Amino acid sequence: MPAVVLPPTPIGPVATPPVTVGGATVTTPDLGVTVDGEGVGVATSDTVADLPDAEVGPLDAGPVGLGATSATLPAVTVEGAELLQVGPEPEVTVPALEVSPTEIETPPLHVGDAELDLPDVELPAVSTPEVPVVETVTGLLGGGSGLLG
Repeated sequence: MPAVVLPPTPIGPVATPPVTVGGATVTTPDLGVTVDGEGVGVATSDTVADLPDAEVGPLDAGPVGLGATSATLPAVTVEGAELLQVGPEPEVTVPALEVSPTEIETPPLHVGDAELDLPDVELPAVSTPEVPVVETVTGLLGGGSGLLG
């Protein structure tokens, strides 16, 4: 998705603030299947959604106004998943999940000559490890006669 820029628009004595929204990208996963004498394997590559960052310019309406603000939105990554059937028990790898940091710069509030700085918000990166699941998925897959049995 390409970036979008909206210029200020006058509405009577007030103008809307300029708005800029950066581009967003989504990387879809590839799927791979392997069949050989040892079993069947299915794997996907990483999936990434990089959310757009945004900026909003200042807004003044008579004696009240808001300063410029911005938001740095996270990228979300789901690492590749794997399913391997070797012998009677399949092995499943639950993919890792990563969310990059998020920052929101809140605008200062102006009322006449007074200014109130509002606190910014910062959320740290979050991630979970991939989890191999072995010898516990037979029941989920139909007790050996389900999807892979």
